[in-house]
Amino acid sequence: MFCVAVTLLNAQRPSGGRQRGTTPPGAPNATEGRIGEIGRVRVHATDEQREQVLTCIDLLELATESVKTGDKLREQIASFNLEHDKLIAGLDKTQREELKTRIRDMGRARDRVNKSLKKPAEMEQALKQLQDQYRELQSDIEP
Repeated sequence: MFCVAVTLLNAQRPSGGRQRGTTPPGAPNATEGRIGEIGRVRVHATDEQREQVLTCIDLLELATESVKTGDKLREQIASFNLEHDKLIAGLDKTQREELKTRIRDMGRARDRVNKSLKKPAEMEQALKQLQDQYRELQSDIEP
């Protein structure tokens, strides 16, 4: 198909948190029955696409922390938006079709984040919702 079967690098996040290629704490993974759920799809993704999803999750986590500290929030949201756009632009026709509902939901959550930049409580909630969307996307993709 259009996937590359190479294991993700286990590079450490800059913050020293979870390693790349691992499921974040509390997030569902493929061994927890996610594949068998009704309406659940598994989409083949390249290493680069899986890395982009992890980068988006990391940027959203940093932005969530920034809401609390007020530090560089706009820059982190801008970085996330660029990475999100690259990820979506890099999806092929088959991936777009298989993920159309997920992409639509992520777009709505992203719009809420962008609209709530001046409202910290709303922003934090919107960021967490978008993080959840990306974690769901992470569980939908496979090598």
